[in-house]
Parts: sequence; C-alpha cells; structure tokens
Amino acid sequence: MQRWQQRVVAAGSMLVLAGLSACGAPRGVAKPTPTGGGRLTESVGFWAKGAHASLAPASKYPHSITVFSPLWYTLNPTGGLRSHVDAAAARSAAALHWKAVPIVNLAGRPTFLASVTGRLAVAKSLSALVRTHHYAGINLDFEPAAVAYKTDLASFVTDLHDWLPPAGKGLYLDLVPASGGAYDYKAMTPNLTAYILMSYDQHDSGSAAGPVAATSWVTARLARILSVVPASHVDLGLAFYGYRWVAGTTKATTLPLNAIPPAVSAHAKYNAVDQEMTGTYTGTSGTRYVFWYESPQGLAAKVKLAQSKHLRGVGIWRLGYQTGPALALVQKAIGAAPAKGPAATAVKTPTAKKSSPSTTGTKPSASQTGSKPHKIATSRKKSASSTHS
Repeated sequence: MQRWQQRVVAAGSMLVLAGLSACGAPRGVAKPTPTGGGRLTESVGFWAKGAHASLAPASKYPHSITVFSPLWYTLNPTGGLRSHVDAAAARSAAALHWKAVPIVNLAGRPTFLASVTGRLAVAKSLSALVRTHHYAGINLDFEPAAVAYKTDLASFVTDLHDWLPPAGKGLYLDLVPASGGAYDYKAMTPNLTAYILMSYDQHDSGSAAGPVAATSWVTARLARILSVVPASHVDLGLAFYGYRWVAGTTKATTLPLNAIPPAVSAHAKYNAVDQEMTGTYTGTSGTRYVFWYESPQGLAAKVKLAQSKHLRGVGIWRLGYQTGPALALVQKAIGAAPAKGPAATAVKTPTAKKSSPSTTGTKPSASQTGSKPHKIATSRKKSASSTHS
C-alpha cells in the first residue's frame, strides 16, 4: 500500500483550515525540470466520482498516467475544507502506483484569498494535508477565474508553494483559457509545477452544438498561453468525451469515449476540419439529435501538438471515460514508467467526522463531489447525473 493511500482513508471528512497548526518552516522555490526532445514527461489523469468512474481498464496501460488527480477536496469561502475521498478509487490508483495530487476546488467565492491571515491559514493547512497523507502535491481548481482576486491568488500560490513539504512540492493550477485577465502569470509561474490548460468544452451543454475541442481552437488557446508561460510549465488538456444535443437546443448530455451509444456510432462521420466525430440522427421517440465527440485523429493531433511545442505533458478529463487506444496513445507519448511504490492492499472507507461550526452549511453538492470541474464557460460545475458525470 502506498503511504498516501494508507493515510488518506483514515482521515475524517471535515477539516477546519484555520484551526490547524503550522507544519514546518517555509521552503525555498524549486525550479521545475524542463521537458526536452518533444517527449512528454507527465500525464495528469483527472478523476471524479460518477456513473463512469472505473479505473479498471487503465490497468492495461499503467504508464499512461503519471499523476492521479481526483476531485477529493472542496474549500468553502472562509477556508473550511471538506473531504470526499473515495476509498475504492484510492485503492485502484495505489495499485497502479500513480502519484496522488488531489484536486482542491471551490464552493463559492473564495473570500479567504482577500486576507493575509486567510491565505496563510489555508496554505499551512493544505500543506498539513499533503504531509499527513503523503500526497505528491495539490491541484488547485479555482473556478470561475476572478479578476478581483488576481493579486491575492498569486500571493496564495506563493504561500502554498513555500509551505508544501519537500516530498509534496507538486503544485498545479487548472487554467481557464478565457479568463479575462484573472491570472498573474509572472508571479505564479516560478511557484507552480504546471498549468493544466483546460482546452476542451469549446461547445457543451449550455451552448449550441459544435466541436468539443477542435484542433484549430486548441492550437489557438495554447499559443496564447505560450506567449506568457514557458512550455515546460504547461500540460495540454485532452477530452476523452463528447456531447449529444437535442437538435435546436443547448441541452446536451455527455458521451464518454468508452460508452458511445450504438445509435450515435452508427451515424458518426469524421470531420476532417475539426478532427472530431459528428453527425445527426432521429431517436425512436422522434427526437432529433446532434453529436460531437473526440476522435482518434483529434487526440493524436493534440498529443503531437504537445510534443512539437515541447510541453511538459497532458491532462486528461477524465479517467473513467478512457478507451484502450486513447491510453495507449498517451503512454507511447510519455515513453517512461512512473516511479513505483509498494503494492496496494485493501483499505477501509473513511469515516466522516462531525463538522465544525466554521464549515456548517458547506456540505458539497453533487456538482462539487462528482462533477467535471473543468469548463470554459461561466457555469462550470454540473452534477454527476448531468452532462459532466
């Protein structure tokens, strides 16, 4: 059993950040290892609890993922932290010897960022979390991006980096492409392992039907980021899914690549311009549908783009949607096995502890515990039973 797995399942469900003590003196800034030769050095696999969440198929391609990033923690506006760790996923990831870098997302406007004491309390407490559970770091999914917190977010990233323990210095920020100037790249980049560019959801539920991540659209978003961030600090997002819309509406449901309905695949045609599969058909009830989903050609083009730009790696939304060929493609691009730990063994499901007063009323919704946290539009989190399961 890996040390992070042994520790994490024994944790309670509620931590109050302000109440935890400091966990050691701040450390200096560590310089990232640059990529080279077009070879990707990492693949971050996002995971969220939902209808399609099995990690079992990944066992055939264990080296396709180097960092396991599950949606396990949520911060409330004042800095209270709720845990929704999944013991089964922890066991599966540990058995595959993946480094754990859990996602920390938001439940509301992060007012704690506005004060020095609030930022430090959260930074110290996340550091304690990493140290206690032996995580390899933290993945910040702070959405929506807010210009009002631009300077405060940069200060928080610095504080968190300085307080993370030496063995858990991995610090990632999930990057919204259309942020409106909400990121201070100059201040944050030296303290981050990587930005994970969420280069998907070009069209989704809430928009008209269209490609999820057209290669030309992804290329343009990446070019914008590379104008302000070194390539060695960027992981390119890959979509292992698509959407099916009711024709003429903005209502869509998710199509995981490993669960494309027969009615969809029977009418799918390759769009060479956007490099995605698309088509229309009429259901048995007479409803007309339009669909788009990522193609093998599109995934290959995006992996090649990441290699040609000498990026650090890729970020996959999400594990549970994977197909064998998609994982094989990523594994070949990495070409190296992740560091291995001891074999995993059975663990117990974590027992929830009584919530403290400071976090009362912050129980995460289905959207916070099982939804896709990565979205470019303003409405970013949908429940596991909806379009982002």
